[in-house]
Amino acid sequence: TSSLARIAASMDTAISAAITPCAWVPIFADAPEQRIQPAARWGRIQDHTTLQVLWTTSTGGSAVHVASIALTPQQTGVSTELGRVSVGVGELGVKLQQWYDEDTVAVVLGSADATAAVLIDLSEQQPQPAASFLADGLPPASSLPSLAALGEEAARVHALPAWYAKPSALRVMASRGMLSVYSSTASRLISFDVDGGDGDEEEEEEEDDDAL
Repeated sequence: TSSLARIAASMDTAISAAITPCAWVPIFADAPEQRIQPAARWGRIQDHTTLQVLWTTSTGGSAVHVASIALTPQQTGVSTELGRVSVGVGELGVKLQQWYDEDTVAVVLGSADATAAVLIDLSEQQPQPAASFLADGLPPASSLPSLAALGEEAARVHALPAWYAKPSALRVMASRGMLSVYSSTASRLISFDVDGGDGDEEEEEEEDDDAL
């Protein structure tokens, strides 16, 4: 065990010495549900290696944001070019978020009166140049394109039963066109065919202590 610990410490030292951060890009995320970490992925946009970060804010109404950080290697380091796509989702809070596919994000929205799973297609939304992703660099949610403005094709809404008001997990499988939401409070799982099928709901069975 001590040998493995020494090896791990040596590897950590070697990796830390070999890796140098190329950019620091702070992101403002004030939503209470942001305890669920922003979702990040690598891709290529207009021949640039690009880091895309999905996150949400709640100031002045809830909004979903995708930050694009394009990296260009240079002799003296790496230059960054920032862009942002944002959509306002009204007064419904964003409970969960995840990438669905290359152009689409999946979110679960909820309030005291309604809960819904929404797929938002951002393929037609052009990233706007951004000076930063801090609070003073983000427009108010009321000025952003709304889900209604995107249209039914770009914003596919699936209403959820009342017991999903406190969802705990969101899973997607784009290859099968499936989206699932789980509520640990209600011990229920609902899955959708995002192309229009009805949701299939499952309820967890509690163990019978008498049968043990």
